[in-house]
Amino acid sequence: MRLSKCIVIIFAIALILIPTSCDMLGKKIGVLFITGGIEERYKLDWWVGFVDHLFPVWPKGFLAGGLKEGATCYTLIHYASEAEAFICGVNEGTPIDAFCNEYTGTYPVHSLRDHWDTSTGGDTTFFTDCFNDILPAVVFTAGHSTVDPQSQQVIEGPHIDDPAGSGIGIADFVELNAFEHMGILYRMPGNRYPSTKQDLEWFYGNDVPAYYDFTPRATELTNIKDRLARHCRILVCVPPWLGSLHEKS
Repeated sequence: MRLSKCIVIIFAIALILIPTSCDMLGKKIGVLFITGGIEERYKLDWWVGFVDHLFPVWPKGFLAGGLKEGATCYTLIHYASEAEAFICGVNEGTPIDAFCNEYTGTYPVHSLRDHWDTSTGGDTTFFTDCFNDILPAVVFTAGHSTVDPQSQQVIEGPHIDDPAGSGIGIADFVELNAFEHMGILYRMPGNRYPSTKQDLEWFYGNDVPAYYDFTPRATELTNIKDRLARHCRILVCVPPWLGSLHEKS
C-alpha cells in the first residue's frame, strides 16, 4: 500500500509541476486517482476493486481465488471476536464472512492446513482448488485465525469449502485483510479511519462533499482539484475508494 501511494503522489506532483491541457485536440480527458484513501467506516466492496488494480505488485498467488489468478479458493469465515462482533453488529461467536454476513450453511469451519500436502496431514487440494504454490497457502493460513466458541480451539486459516460461499470469486487475501481491518477500526477513535478526511482535503480542498461533515479551513490548502481545474473546463473528482470499485470505465 505504501508503495502504491508513493507512486500516485509522484504522479500528482507531476501534474502540478507540468502544465497540461485537459482539452487537447478537443477531447475530454478524465483523470482518476487511485490511492490508499479509504472509506471511514468498514466496507469491503471498495477493497476488492482496489486490490484488483494493484495486481502486478503482489507476489504470485496472493490474489488467488479472485478474478486475476488461481482457482476458486474458499470463503473465509470467523467466529466473531469482540472487535469483529462490534464492527459487524452481531453477537460474539457468530460465524461471519468478510461482508459481515452470518454464515448459516452446513459446511464446517476448519483450518486451511487440512488442504496442504500429505506430509502435513492435508489432502493437497489447496494446490488444485486455489493456487499451486506453498507461499500463499502459508500466508492464508498463518495470516489469520479464529476461536471456535464451543471447543475454544484456535483455528488457523479458518474457512469453509462451500462452493456457493460468498468468498468464491474474491481473492482470499482480500478477505483475510478485511478481518484485519475490522480489528483496526475497532481500536480507532470513533471507529473511523482518521486519514479519510485528510485524503479528501488533498483532493477537494474546502469542497469536500457535505455528507463527510468536513469543516472548511479559513485558508484553503493547496489541492489537486483546484490545480487541475486551471487546465480543465470540465472536471469531476472521484474519491479513491469509489474509483477503486469494479466499474473501471
